Amino acid sequence: MTDYKNCIFNLLEHNDNLQSQKWGLSDRVIREKDTIYISTPYIRTPHHKQPLLFKDYLEPFEENHRIHYELQDYDKSHHLLQLLRTLYETQSTIIVDLNTGHWQELYATDLMFSDDMTHIVGFNGRQSMTKDIVI
Repeated sequence: MTDYKNCIFNLLEHNDNLQSQKWGLSDRVIREKDTIYISTPYIRTPHHKQPLLFKDYLEPFEENHRIHYELQDYDKSHHLLQLLRTLYETQSTIIVDLNTGHWQELYATDLMFSDDMTHIVGFNGRQSMTKDIVI
């Protein structure tokens, strides 16, 4: 299992760090093995001095509890980073405001925002199965 974990984590680390570099965020968003670290240097609130952590959980024979994160999208104009969170057969999107460090999980994927950022449309459902539209 150790070799399997190392292989998975090395692949995720490589892909996420390449994506972070492509977006110009490599100084703020980095993955080291099983953890994505997001630093928010412009935050002035005392409870956000440490980076945000999103840690994968992968244990043998516990498919229902396997969680992993991966970088999904970045909206440069609004400084919003999206992470895809996969838990067993379900997926959700975590939106991180890189200006404030606040984040929110939405139980939808493939998000699209209205021009004024007041509405979000996405899909909710299980992988490879019927999906509901969420507004």
